[in-house]
Amino acid sequence: ERRFNDDDDELLTTGEAAKFFKVHQQHLRNLKSQDKLEEGKHYIRIGRKLLFRKNALLQHFGLQA
Repeated sequence: ERRFNDDDDELLTTGEAAKFFKVHQQHLRNLKSQDKLEEGKHYIRIGRKLLFRKNALLQHFGLQA
């Protein structure tokens, strides 16, 4: 896990996010490809790598206020 200092949000790889939320990696990829997750809000792209913002996903899935 890596830290994103601007808003103290954890960045997770697709595998780490899938394990944390107990979903398949493909489910996260499907949400992204269906534009249900917004770039910059829910994830960032560094080269070919996607890093998901943990707090934004918690809010998206209704697990955090």
